Amino acid sequence: MFGNKLIGKLLENLGKNALLKWLDVFNNWFFGRIPRSLCEHGKLEELRMLESKCSEKILTSLGGYRSLSRVRLGTN
Repeated sequence: MFGNKLIGKLLENLGKNALLKWLDVFNNWFFGRIPRSLCEHGKLEELRMLESKCSEKILTSLGGYRSLSRVRLGTN
């Protein structure tokens, strides 16, 4: 979803039915909370949310994601 200027909330079920290994939402205007389903299957390794305008405390949201090895969060 990189650079598409999408606006809105990330879907609550974004990672529910997919084995996401990485997600890049750089340069969009997503707001609200980071869906817990992103790492539901324990496979998400990389998350890039640069310039995404998330309003929730990001570190609190990502606390239980043990599979994450790389996170980039600038300008949120």
